[in-house]
Amino acid sequence: MLTNKFIFLALVIASFTSLTAQDKKLNFFIFVADDQYMDSLGCYNDGVTQTTPNIDAFASAALKFTNAYTPSAMCAPSRGALYSGIYPLRNGLHANHWKYFKEVKTLPDHFTDLGYESILVGKNHVKSKGNKYYKWSRQVANEEGIPGDPSKHRTFNDEKITQLLSSLDKPFVMVYGSNLPHAPYIEEGYKGFQKYEASNKFVDDEFGRFMKIFNTLNLEENTVIIYLSDHGANIPWSKWTSYNRGVKIPVMVQWPGMKMSAETSALISMVDFLPTLLDAAGKEDLSSFDGKSLVNVIKNSSPSQHKEVFFAHTSMNINEVQEPYPIRGVSDGRYKLIQNLNPSIKHPKVKEFYTGEATEWELYDTSKDKEENANLVNNPEKREIFEKLKKSLLAWRQSQQDGGLEAEHLIKPRTNTKKAEAKKKKRKGTKKGSSK
Repeated sequence: MLTNKFIFLALVIASFTSLTAQDKKLNFFIFVADDQYMDSLGCYNDGVTQTTPNIDAFASAALKFTNAYTPSAMCAPSRGALYSGIYPLRNGLHANHWKYFKEVKTLPDHFTDLGYESILVGKNHVKSKGNKYYKWSRQVANEEGIPGDPSKHRTFNDEKITQLLSSLDKPFVMVYGSNLPHAPYIEEGYKGFQKYEASNKFVDDEFGRFMKIFNTLNLEENTVIIYLSDHGANIPWSKWTSYNRGVKIPVMVQWPGMKMSAETSALISMVDFLPTLLDAAGKEDLSSFDGKSLVNVIKNSSPSQHKEVFFAHTSMNINEVQEPYPIRGVSDGRYKLIQNLNPSIKHPKVKEFYTGEATEWELYDTSKDKEENANLVNNPEKREIFEKLKKSLLAWRQSQQDGGLEAEHLIKPRTNTKKAEAKKKKRKGTKKGSSK
């Protein structure tokens, strides 16, 4: 009889422990590389790249996405989409160096409402002044100098991050914004690599350091870990454009309790990540987002997510650009349609790469034409595809209240602030000298 009581008590305790483990809230960690193009990761180029062993190891035990896109190949708009779940035209961060519309609620505030600690480490690149819905619980600046380039870039302090995570008494969502491999690249050799490759290697080491911290604190058991890049690099036909080298991004996800060593061709967008995390954290109403939760895709490796994803780029509010060159686009995962709203001029950021005249419409079969060289817009066999994507793109632009070229003419050109400061100091120095 006594034995039966002990068995019953043991079953009750085991059952309670199991329920407690299931009810325990998930943590979330997103690592955001800066200007890292997809093909520079070994896990996306059949191991050709030797600079990303930590990321590649993570990918081998993760769900790897092969059809993931950012809506804009620029820092602030891409992050704006990540943190809001809303496309840049509708969240206010359409141009670089801008800020959200006042009414847009973002990742840290959603998670604060759910009882989470929201932590941003490293690069921000989203203005918070004047927006009450972009407030992180904690922001931790990078402070450690990078070997070979201590004055240009910073990285996180491992001990401080370890202490911070150890001290938390509530679940957390943490984002790390790396400063690399964004230019200027590490000029001196880093572990045998130079420039972009050296910077890329440093990002990989940063990611490896974070994984070591999570492993030491046994956080991997209850933390969703996402690795991604904001967009492509400052190389031809990448950053500042809507070509795949710029807007197609590496994405890998590890989910607690799931054995993951697979890839999915599900068509996804940067706007999907916030609703995904909120869905996993227990938020029920996700109707305000442009993005859709990826939970079913991740747990079932389902290839079904979006039928189409969209892109919007502006050249305005970028240093030294005087004339708008707006770009809009749509992809169904295979065919990409790009609309250039001001084809009378060449793209002001990549004009040196143009050899012919710009056109309003560009259509590419990216499954056969990876470099997007053969414009099929005048191919009669592709007319139906062109019309279908055009209809979708114009409908999306209307839903986003896109003001097009006319609205972009209203954006005041941005001057190079560093050059302006240098000139200002020089003028002050001249005045001081002349008064002597």
